[in-house]
Amino acid sequence: MPARIVNGHHPSACLACLGVATYPNVEQACQLERFITRRKREILQEIDHSFTDSFEAHKVTNLYF
Repeated sequence: MPARIVNGHHPSACLACLGVATYPNVEQACQLERFITRRKREILQEIDHSFTDSFEAHKVTNLYF
């Protein structure tokens, strides 16, 4: 898919932000929308699992003496 970097900045030494302009056709736009929707769902599930796991009681096997 054709694209062009339209802006960029470095908020910190280890983080770079880029703005990208894309020029998708109809099929590519649909594929991109499905990909973004799926990844958003996956990322939210990962965050939810991490949050839920943080409240789980530790089992004896996970404790170190």
